[in-house]
Amino acid sequence: MKSKLYLIILIFLIPATVSEAFSQWSYSLSMSQEFNSNPFRLPDGEEDQISNIGMGIRHDWSAAALQYYGSFTRFQQNEARNFYWQQLHLEGGDTTNWFINVDNRINRQEYEIYNYFAARTSLNHLYVAGKTYFRLGANANLNLYQNLSDINNILVGTYLSMNRSFQTRTSLFGTLSFQYKKYLETQSVSTSDTTTSFLYQISQMPGQGGGGQGPGGGMGGGSGVYYVSQTESPSVAQLVLNARIAQSLIRYTGLAVQYQQRIAVIKQDRSLAGLIYGYDRESQIFDDPMGYQGPMVGVELTQILPWQFMLKGAGYYQEKDYLTQGIYLDSENFDETILRNDTYHTYWLTLSKTWNPGFLNGGNLGIELNYQWIDNNSNSYWYNYQNRYVSAGIQLDL
Repeated sequence: MKSKLYLIILIFLIPATVSEAFSQWSYSLSMSQEFNSNPFRLPDGEEDQISNIGMGIRHDWSAAALQYYGSFTRFQQNEARNFYWQQLHLEGGDTTNWFINVDNRINRQEYEIYNYFAARTSLNHLYVAGKTYFRLGANANLNLYQNLSDINNILVGTYLSMNRSFQTRTSLFGTLSFQYKKYLETQSVSTSDTTTSFLYQISQMPGQGGGGQGPGGGMGGGSGVYYVSQTESPSVAQLVLNARIAQSLIRYTGLAVQYQQRIAVIKQDRSLAGLIYGYDRESQIFDDPMGYQGPMVGVELTQILPWQFMLKGAGYYQEKDYLTQGIYLDSENFDETILRNDTYHTYWLTLSKTWNPGFLNGGNLGIELNYQWIDNNSNSYWYNYQNRYVSAGIQLDL
């Protein structure tokens, strides 16, 4: 125990010492603990305690900056689920800015199916007209999945956004974006694929014994089938409209209302149904935003507390009409003729504070406490779930 404590202290002290001699370098360290009632979002999930530690290093030049960040996530009850995520990020510019980054996720052998590699680039320009700020941008992404090549894709997009503030302490924000995704592999049939690795992963799900229980499986082993909706030269495109209004109510209190609408223009999406969720909220494997359309509404309330603590609470409601994904009638039977439809509710509360302690010589120290409740209702059996989690985190920037 003492050796672990000494290691943590050393991790904190080394960046502080180095930054004295090399001021163009900056460092970050973050640690968090989470108690999650259903981390893999199953109809009858089991709780787990999740630890995350991350470290980053950044170098700034006059015209650009390069940053590397990596984090390790550990599950107390499901160690086979542990994974490492890393990103290399290069950015530059001011009024016209750009970035290029690559990131990937590395899992243990049992869950290599969740490994991915992504490369992204973006170009953005800011234009000011009176009291209104406009942003115009374009982006391109390459997404590769080592063991799920069916969904390898290129995603390109463009957007126009504006925001304006008024003397009434009201701010308006609006964004219109267009995104187009092209799948790299072309196949001409709709089929179901069976893989040995997926059968093994189902059998390792928490609290379900050697036979396993999971999409396409069922108690006692099952078929281990996951379904891939496929069309020749598949592609999908959508328009996304975002509108947000923020109002300062009284001193230190603000309210924001947000609306989003996703509209599918091309609906030849290729989706997967039957893989157990991984602990990765942004992965296109599980809930790709390009795979559904529908509205979302949300409300956020922000309160500045004494000693510069910030308390923020929010509630969101979203409807998801999936473009090509069928449904699970029960734990085993899949029906391609009925499309999946979900309604998603979430409420969250965050308490945070960032300050500059004198002993850090200009560095920042941040702490954060979070609570979130999620309820997803679906006409597909394996996507009906509830989730609650509480987390605490600390971040040091030098």
